[in-house]
Amino acid sequence: GLDNDPYLHVTHKGEPGFLGVALEAESLKDLEALAAAEHASIEPLDGPGGGSVVRLTDPNEFRVEVVAGCAPASHIELAQPIGSNDAHETPRLNAPKRLKRDHRM
Repeated sequence: GLDNDPYLHVTHKGEPGFLGVALEAESLKDLEALAAAEHASIEPLDGPGGGSVVRLTDPNEFRVEVVAGCAPASHIELAQPIGSNDAHETPRLNAPKRLKRDHRM
């Protein structure tokens, strides 16, 4: 979930269960070839990153969406974890560990 893909997982309200899967085509040309082979239409993707989608249904009635042309998401920088001293190691020797103040109190 830290690369530039605009999606990792999508959750919808409703009964729990698996609804389908999305795959990414190499190019819009590949998406067009899939749409022609499956007699399906190409639609605009209305989520993060935009792009185009072909929506299909597998033999078990699960959704299969194939997307192409999505704009990359912004890179997310993560703070480096601060080590904790314990009885065996002291990686924070003489280095303070600041805790966030809980403003709810």
